[in-house]
Amino acid sequence: MFVIGRRYAGGHHHTPSLKELYKGCTMDDLPSPAGSWAAAQSKRSVKYNLTLLVGIAALSSTIAYIYFDEDQFMNWAPPDLPEEQFGKRPKRPWLGIFKN
Repeated sequence: MFVIGRRYAGGHHHTPSLKELYKGCTMDDLPSPAGSWAAAQSKRSVKYNLTLLVGIAALSSTIAYIYFDEDQFMNWAPPDLPEEQFGKRPKRPWLGIFKN
């Protein structure tokens, strides 16, 4: 047994022309400024300055963690000389003010 479905192709429909579809842009379509410019600018600058401070804090804390972590070796200086040849020397002389 066959099931006959509904046909959706019947009838003629109005196809809008390009002129009807495209209205065109005018100056009335642009947003107009409202409110105080100074208040909006100060609010925006507070947001941007806070974002800048958070970024600087994240970068400096990351650099400090890598710098003071003993497991990380970044090759910032030549390796230490062997102790048996030259006696006991500090491992990182540029960190002498921070660590002993």
